[in-house]
Amino acid sequence: MKDEKDISARPKYLVIREDVRGRIEDGTYPIGGTIPSENELALAYDTTRLTARSAIDGLVEEGLVCRVQGKGAFVVGDARITSRPPQGFRAHQQQRMHEAEVRIIDWGLREAGPLYAYLFGVGQDDLLVSLRRINVVDGSPRSLEQTLIPCSTVPGIEYVDPSVFSLYDSYARLGHAVSRVREEMGVSTLAAREARHLGVPAGTVALTVRGLSYDVAGAVIEYNVSLTPEDRATYTVRF
Repeated sequence: MKDEKDISARPKYLVIREDVRGRIEDGTYPIGGTIPSENELALAYDTTRLTARSAIDGLVEEGLVCRVQGKGAFVVGDARITSRPPQGFRAHQQQRMHEAEVRIIDWGLREAGPLYAYLFGVGQDDLLVSLRRINVVDGSPRSLEQTLIPCSTVPGIEYVDPSVFSLYDSYARLGHAVSRVREEMGVSTLAAREARHLGVPAGTVALTVRGLSYDVAGAVIEYNVSLTPEDRATYTVRF
């Protein structure tokens, strides 16, 4: 352990940086969560906001933290980890040179209950992340999605802000990269609320895709249902 003289001799921005890095590594600041703001760090370490900003700058350069304008600084873990096939919505659209955005309708926790306990192989009282979102491509709503994720299978997923981070990237960073997806397609008509979110008339025909995502160990880590109006639906299958 370094003595107090050694610590006091170090520049304060390095003290802050090392403390925050240590809390990221021990899980105090989880992947997908925020770290204290520059103002909060400046107050906690009795220094200036500029010094706190310098501390965070170093963590950004290391790839441990990323800044999101208007939201703060988020923990991203090991920057060397990247998403891999199968791809999430944003990565898929960006690969196709489209601008992708996710708009959150609601996001919270719920108990699994008997159906999802069976589906995920967890207890009925276990918590699931429940997420409803609109996937937007080039400024226009493309699809409506409902996603459920078991917290006990993917510990830490409850701290991830899905408006900032790709879920598939987050699974990989948390040690549960998606290795395969099983999907079933069908056709349905959109209820009034669903149609309103997508900017189409109620009763519009939509492609319905229900999917299960598995990690490399074979555990089900995501159940997802997407609704895409017929005039916006495309689906590619490779053999």
